[in-house]
Order: sequence, then structure tokens, then C-alpha cells
Amino acid sequence: MRLAAFDKILAACKKAGVKAGVHTTSVAYSQQMLARGFDLVTVGADTRYLAAGRREVGDMRKWQEGR
Repeated sequence: MRLAAFDKILAACKKAGVKAGVHTTSVAYSQQMLARGFDLVTVGADTRYLAAGRREVGDMRKWQEGR
């Protein structure tokens, strides 16, 4: 993994007194980043949420067509 870049960012943020955050794509990765020293993590991304919403719309459409 390319974690050296994260370490440089974390060090710079801590030196400047700035909270550090990172986007992640899973709970396990979020936990890893919190353990590494990040103050804030997000679990997921817009594309993931959009894809999930699209599936739900498709399910709703199938349900309506079957009525």
C-alpha cells in the first residue's frame, strides 16, 4: 500500500493543528485509517450510494410492473 503519503499528510496536519480526514470504501479500511491517526473517515463514496439507489429504483419498478 502507498501509506507513506498518508503519513506525510498526517504529520503535516498535526504540525499545523489541522484535523485530518480521509475517504474510504469499507469499514475495515476506515478502522485502519483511524488507527493510523486520522480524525475523520467516511465509509463509502457517492458512486457507491448512487449505485445502491439505482438498484432500489429498479426493484421498485419491477414491483410496480408486477402489480
